[in-house]
This record gives sequence, structure tokens and C-alpha cells, in this order.
Amino acid sequence: MNIKERLGLDFLKSSIDKSIAVAPATGSADEYLDDAVLAFTGPVLDALKDGQPASLYSVVDKAKIPLDVANKVVDVLARRQLVRVIERDPLKLDHKIAITEAGARFVSA
Repeated sequence: MNIKERLGLDFLKSSIDKSIAVAPATGSADEYLDDAVLAFTGPVLDALKDGQPASLYSVVDKAKIPLDVANKVVDVLARRQLVRVIERDPLKLDHKIAITEAGARFVSA
């Protein structure tokens, strides 16, 4: 009888046993962000479609979405060049944003 068997250390099995994978986590943060972007791109762009710069707070009120979600969605839309962040407010997150030409085309499409 070897030491593993005597001490009952089943967790020290061979790498083949360890390869029986634990299922990967589902519902990652990126997946939820993608869903939020899909759900809220239209409402955010609609709130900005008049072409005037607006505060993120006013967009949140018009689009009826939570501020933390809107902040993340606007970051993604800015990277995709659908909106432009004119002025960032890192303390209150009340960024000043505007729709871009690409965003306006997206809304009218």
C-alpha cells in the first residue's frame, strides 16, 4: 500500500483525473455587457439623436436604464465610434456625450 492510499489523499490523483474539467463559468461579465450593449444601444442613441451634446444623466432618464449600465454601454459605443465622449466626469460619471455621424446613421437605419 502506498502513502496516497494509506492517508486517503485522493486529491493527489494523476493528471488524467485532474483533466476531468470543471465546467467553465457561464454568464461572464463580458457576456452580460454584450447583452446590455445589444439591449441599450438603440435607447441611448435615440436619446442623443437630436445631435446636441447631453449629460449621461439625461440620457439615463430618457433611455430608462441604470447609470452603471449606461456608463459601460457608452464606453463600448464610444469605442465603436457611435458616440463621442466630450467631457468625462470621473467622480459623478455624468459625462457629456454626443452622437457621431455613424451613430446617427445607425439610428436612421
